[in-house]
Amino acid sequence: MRKISLVSFSARKTGNCSLMADYIISKSLNYEVKYISINDLDIHECKNCNYECMSERCIYHNDDAYLYFQSTKEVNRIIWLVPMYCGNPSSLYFKLNERSQDFWMKNESYYNEFLNKLFIIGIGNIDKGNPFRQIFESMYNCSTVSSYSHILILETHKYGLNSIKDSLIANQAVKEQINKFLSL
Repeated sequence: MRKISLVSFSARKTGNCSLMADYIISKSLNYEVKYISINDLDIHECKNCNYECMSERCIYHNDDAYLYFQSTKEVNRIIWLVPMYCGNPSSLYFKLNERSQDFWMKNESYYNEFLNKLFIIGIGNIDKGNPFRQIFESMYNCSTVSSYSHILILETHKYGLNSIKDSLIANQAVKEQINKFLSL
């Protein structure tokens, strides 16, 4: 059976990322879906080191960051649900991204395959000139994979949502965009 790794970068348990994950799971009938909340993983922040990840092994190698990236080798599709807070992806996104260096230094040949499997849904209000999409696109700069069809930004204000507590997935147009983006 085909496998999906569905990952939320939200610190909230019942927010838009959680509701969207529930929706995606309900539509992924031909997949085995493993839901992961980055907030529940034990990921040590980068600090108090001498850049061992660049030449040896990260001193925090045994936390969940390396294990998470290793687990992506076993799935057919990776879906990241990333909320935007204060004009940027959540701090959990940056924490995992920062700690990914140890994994990619030892698995560089897997990077294009990883990006081919990765689909990012960004959720939040985007101000004019906001670099939210560009932050995700930068992951694709060192690859042969085009970011165009791998990133979907859902701007909550376009759907009449004014509060972070409003449900984005309750909107039929959002469901249709997600279905098309993920081919559900």
